[in-house]
Order: sequence, then C-alpha cells, then structure tokens
Amino acid sequence: MSRYHAIEINARHFCYVCPYEASVCAAVVHRHGSGRIMHNRIESRSSHCAGDTGDEFGRIEIVIDDTTARKTLYIKNGTMAFKKYRT
Repeated sequence: MSRYHAIEINARHFCYVCPYEASVCAAVVHRHGSGRIMHNRIESRSSHCAGDTGDEFGRIEIVIDDTTARKTLYIKNGTMAFKKYRT
C-alpha cells in the first residue's frame, strides 16, 4: 500500500502533494475529507490519482502528524499558499 504525508488539514479536508508529473495526473494535490478530526493519525482512503491506483483494493495511506499544517491550502496560478486555520 502506498503511503503519503498530508501537508495540510482543516475541519473539512486534508491533502497531500501528488508525486506524479502532469502527464500522468493533472492534480497538484489530492484532497480527502477530514471529518472535523484534527488529531494525528494514519488514514486509509481510496486513491484519487491516475498514477497510483493503490493496493489490490485501491487503498492508500495518508499520514497526518505534527508536521502537517493545521491551515487551509489555496492554489492559485500554480502557486500554493496557506491561510491560517481558524478554530
């Protein structure tokens, strides 16, 4: 099973950077629902990526830890920026 590190989490989503080139997958990041759970954990989810279809059941793992930003990620004109998360 492939494992990725979440770069951002907020009350709605967490996301990780897509490791594949644009010719394989057009997404810069992949987002999954966080369920308003903000603590550290390892999530098992279905892959959204054309480059990584996951294990035999289509699952991947996303690690959410102390290095994951508790902020909201915005992508504009190919540039990623964080907005402070409001609690």
